Amino acid sequence: MWTPTFPPLPQVVTLPRGPVRLEDFDAPGDMETGRRMGDYDESTRLIRVARDAEPHYRALVFYHEVVHVALQDSGLHNLLKPKMQEAICDAVATALLRMLHDDRQDPDSSDAPEAQGAPGADADATGA
Repeated sequence: MWTPTFPPLPQVVTLPRGPVRLEDFDAPGDMETGRRMGDYDESTRLIRVARDAEPHYRALVFYHEVVHVALQDSGLHNLLKPKMQEAICDAVATALLRMLHDDRQDPDSSDAPEAQGAPGADADATGA
């Protein structure tokens, strides 16, 4: 069975306006009450991610917050309503999670890149 890998999150990332620190925090509440799993403080350039979240969810929250930073650093956040910003952050974070952590090696898997006709997948052994 395939299990994705999730290395530890970095303590600092460098983005357009400079470094952003990452910190774990104890998120109050639970998933059913809609607890906040992460946030970004622009004044301190600090991303916080819930300490007790599952590894895949920690990565997803981290990428979501990094996209918020990129939108703010570029000034694009000024053009977007909050719901649109959240939708963009969710979409990009999900794509990054899949792209960076989908390390399946099983070519027989129906959702493996080769099975989907991904670029670079050979049609046959001759390369034609």
